[in-house]
Amino acid sequence: MKIALLSDIHGNHHALEAVLESVARQNISTLFVLGDVVGYYYRPDVVLRLLGDFQTTWIRGNHEVILNNLRNKTLDPEVVRKKYGSGASLALEILSSDQIDMLVQLPDLRHLEIGGVSFTLCHGSPSDPNRYVYPDTSGESLAECASVVKSDFLLMGHTHYPFVNVKNGVVLVNPGSVGQPRDQSAGASWAVIDTESKSLVFKQTPYPTSELINEINRIDPDVSFLREVLTRKPR
Repeated sequence: MKIALLSDIHGNHHALEAVLESVARQNISTLFVLGDVVGYYYRPDVVLRLLGDFQTTWIRGNHEVILNNLRNKTLDPEVVRKKYGSGASLALEILSSDQIDMLVQLPDLRHLEIGGVSFTLCHGSPSDPNRYVYPDTSGESLAECASVVKSDFLLMGHTHYPFVNVKNGVVLVNPGSVGQPRDQSAGASWAVIDTESKSLVFKQTPYPTSELINEINRIDPDVSFLREVLTRKPR
């Protein structure tokens, strides 16, 4: 069985649509979504609709926590906008109460087994959903992450940088970001695991960014990072 690993979609339905077209062409019906469905960009409603066509296992990311804090009025929306754009505030307007409840009540950690292969899903790390585990994180820190799980695969998001490493018999994987890759990749970043062979393949799916950049210019013209990260040149 093949499973598509998606993380950090961030309301970017343009990127997600391209990725899911590729997923469907490969006859993959199961998705693991590693948090941050919302934030930064602007159409979480379309994102949820697109993901609804697949068998999806979700966890919560830090931007779902931001969404909840905005709803509870414990964060200043303008402070959030200046750092992350209007994505989370727009999600409060666009999404239904049931959709928001679903997102903010997701677990930070999931353990499951499919086809005899065990998985732990988290956003930052198994012990801290806000921890950044980068490709160049020390081997000691990676071993620490692996030591708290008993799964074949530890799946992480949050950093927007893809990597794979093996520590203590655990395969640590970050598929990168669908909605906002930061590694100068040539498109939306994701990955596929085959439970029969226990193999992992990283994917990059190009998509046109012009429509999204037009949306940024209209909604958040002063948050330059939202544009700049989309136009980084591939290595």
